This record gives sequence, C-alpha cells and structure tokens, in this order.
Amino acid sequence: MAANRPGNGPYSKLLARGTVSGRSRNGRFLVAAREELTEHLGGGPLTAAQRILVERVAWLRLHVALFDEKVANRSEPMSDRDRASYLAFSNSLVRATRELGLEPAGAKPMDAMSALRAHVAARQSGEAA
Repeated sequence: MAANRPGNGPYSKLLARGTVSGRSRNGRFLVAAREELTEHLGGGPLTAAQRILVERVAWLRLHVALFDEKVANRSEPMSDRDRASYLAFSNSLVRATRELGLEPAGAKPMDAMSALRAHVAARQSGEAA
C-alpha cells in the first residue's frame, strides 16, 4: 500500500465510524478485498451471511494491513496498545476467514477412487485401440 495520509492509520476515526470514501486508498483496498472474497465464494450473488462475513473480513484485512504498514515504516518496536490491537485484529481475521472457507467455492473435493477408475479406463481404452 502507498503512503497513508496523516490521521488515516489503524486508529483513524473514519475507520472507527466505518465511513471510508471509495476514492481513497483505503476505500480502494476495501473494494478490491470485497471483490476478491466474492470471487473466492463463487462470484455469484452472496447470501446475507456471506455478505456480512465478506464485509467483516475486508475491514479486518484493512486494519491488519495498516498495522503492518505502521510497523514497517518505523524503527521502534510496537507499543503495548498496538501489539494488543494487532493481535486482536489478526486473530479475528483468521477466525472470520476460516468461516468463509479455505477452498474456493468452485473447487470440489477429489474422489480418489473415481479418479483412479477414470485413469484405468482411459489406459485400457487406449491400449484397445
């Protein structure tokens, strides 16, 4: 992420109120995160629960990214407040992301026996020809 304007970091009042302009850097980050998560869930219309989770994960990703940026741009260690906030946001992000699922919606679990049968059948039909 590019440099942030002063007063627009992880403790920003705009973030606390949930009002970020879609034209700002943080707003563009949120739009991209929502699109990425929607695509992960299959790209189609989302259920109400999915929309809530997508919104929550997008905001948590923004907060974590702002803390990462804050730490990367200074040489001193994180304050106790920053460390506690960062851990809370990170842990919430992990739990919320887990609710969305790790596998993309279009991915189907592989059935090993079906795959083996298809492979054997293909080999046998190739040998018969």
